[in-house]
Amino acid sequence: MVDDKTIINNVQQICQQLQNNELQTLKLPLHSIGLKSCWNPFCEALRMNTTLISLNLSNNLWPDLSNSDIVFPPSLRELDLSSTGIKGEYLGAIPSLVHLKCLDLSDNLLTSQDMMFLVRWLPSRLETLYLANNLIGKIGIMQLVERYLTMDHQSSLSLSSSPPCRTLRCLDLRGNFGTHHALSALSELVKQQCELTNIFFDHQEQSSSIILSELQYWLDLNRFGRRCMKDYTLLSALWPAIFEKAARSSP
Repeated sequence: MVDDKTIINNVQQICQQLQNNELQTLKLPLHSIGLKSCWNPFCEALRMNTTLISLNLSNNLWPDLSNSDIVFPPSLRELDLSSTGIKGEYLGAIPSLVHLKCLDLSDNLLTSQDMMFLVRWLPSRLETLYLANNLIGKIGIMQLVERYLTMDHQSSLSLSSSPPCRTLRCLDLRGNFGTHHALSALSELVKQQCELTNIFFDHQEQSSSIILSELQYWLDLNRFGRRCMKDYTLLSALWPAIFEKAARSSP
């Protein structure tokens, strides 16, 4: 068992490295931020950092402190908050992560109430979202699907140069009771999000085979490159090759 003094010394060293922008990847040792004397300096060091790309706080229990506000470095691409016990109200720092590609919130006992916060703050360029082994249920999944479909619709109507919200590639919902009741919504999500090629969920024997087949159908299309049909520039570039191959195949 590591004593508190050793933990504090380790965190102090990490904080110094963060402040000096010496780190691009950080996996925090177990039990490093449970102490109030460690948490505040760590938050301040993160606030000052501009180089961190990957941050792993897995298995460090999120401190229940009134001043537990945290600002993640905007440079982050990967953020692992699995098994931290984090709740929805502490996810307010995520919207600032405009470059975030992967977010892991597995094993946190998140509920549909927590999902209300998460769906409000989802980064628009997120590619991988892990929500396994939580308690979000059908309601939480429906909130997530509705948010992505709404983001996609708003993006299609926008005249700005911001990228479309068709970036989600992998969604893990395993270990959430009630997933099989939201299969229709998940199928619609896969249909609309042509980048989504991997979705993991639990389904029971009484799950509709028709809905499962439809979901698998759209997943297969996505994996075979359905997104290319949305890229009109790419299609234009392919036509000469198509015509040339067709000419060669003609008798």
